[in-house]
Amino acid sequence: MLISAKAHKALLAESLVRGEKPSAVLEDLVMGGISQKARMVLETIGQEAPPTPSPKRLSDDPANQDRIRELWEVRGTSKAAIAREVGYPRSTVSTWIKENLVQVDSKPLSDDPVTG
Repeated sequence: MLISAKAHKALLAESLVRGEKPSAVLEDLVMGGISQKARMVLETIGQEAPPTPSPKRLSDDPANQDRIRELWEVRGTSKAAIAREVGYPRSTVSTWIKENLVQVDSKPLSDDPVTG
């Protein structure tokens, strides 16, 4: 913060008269001279912000797991569209679908009717 040379000299003079540090004098002068509206803003700014929620995990979110299952199996929605709808990264949705919904055929090749 920059102040004019005139204001700086006045601040130094006031701090000398009071026998206080310039920073303490400046704080006292500013806080004593602000409007009621400014005080209300300060109160609002000074309030603690609500805690930031920890990142959600799809493995702990059965409601969105069910939603993904419905969108993937019933509606045939793309993974990218599902990710946008449920609010998880596409990579997370893709991994969950691969691990939980996509069935890999585990039959031996000899049981394949085409190859005999």
